[in-house]
Amino acid sequence: LTLINFNTKEELTVTYWSNGAYYRAALDKLNFFLRDSRDNTQTEMDPLLFDVLWHTARISGYAGPIEVLSSFRSASTNAWLASVS
Repeated sequence: LTLINFNTKEELTVTYWSNGAYYRAALDKLNFFLRDSRDNTQTEMDPLLFDVLWHTARISGYAGPIEVLSSFRSASTNAWLASVS
């Protein structure tokens, strides 16, 4: 799975699943990649999300990086966004 964060320009390529098992270290990298970049707060993403992304790319024939426009937002970021919009 290859992801690129539109806002931070970070890129990540990981093998998060193989031989019938998820790789904890790769899931940790994905959780960090999808963190709230304003305060670096992370959450535990459901690995099925990554399965959906991978399968959707394969079914559609897309071989490039998946561009992430938005991901996890912490309570403090949500409060800040609510106060300015």
